Amino acid sequence: MARAIAHALHQEGSALTITARTNDRAMKLAEEVKCRIVDWQARHNINCDVVINCTPVGMHPDVDQMPIHASFLRPGLTVFDTVYTPETTLLLREAKSRGCFTISGVEMFIRQAAGQIRSFTGKEPPLDKMRSIMRKALSPVSRALEDEAKEGAVAWEG
Repeated sequence: MARAIAHALHQEGSALTITARTNDRAMKLAEEVKCRIVDWQARHNINCDVVINCTPVGMHPDVDQMPIHASFLRPGLTVFDTVYTPETTLLLREAKSRGCFTISGVEMFIRQAAGQIRSFTGKEPPLDKMRSIMRKALSPVSRALEDEAKEGAVAWEG
């Protein structure tokens, strides 16, 4: 995910700073897109307008974690969390409460799928319907009901 986003932003001429939990991976990506690298431990000292989390930090089941400290979040900062399970991560909740503009991993997922549909069919996909389907599919309630239905089906087979 980080590689695709970094290359896309590089192509658009964005100034990037890469930080990663694994320094070797960060260095390799920074070399590819010719940008600055900051050690993971120093990530809170970066001056930026956009933060993009491409780590699994905050993903289910570790939903009580954030890749950056809440004090880093300030009004006007754009925070994009590529995690989509859960859709509203702790990072996004904290960012929104501090006046940041937020983008969820579900939105990224939907926009990627929409781009593929558009490329293959030439038709404009129904984004709202896609969001609804995605949210239902990711819902813990939906998953529990599906599991319950499967268990019931298995019980009747025997």
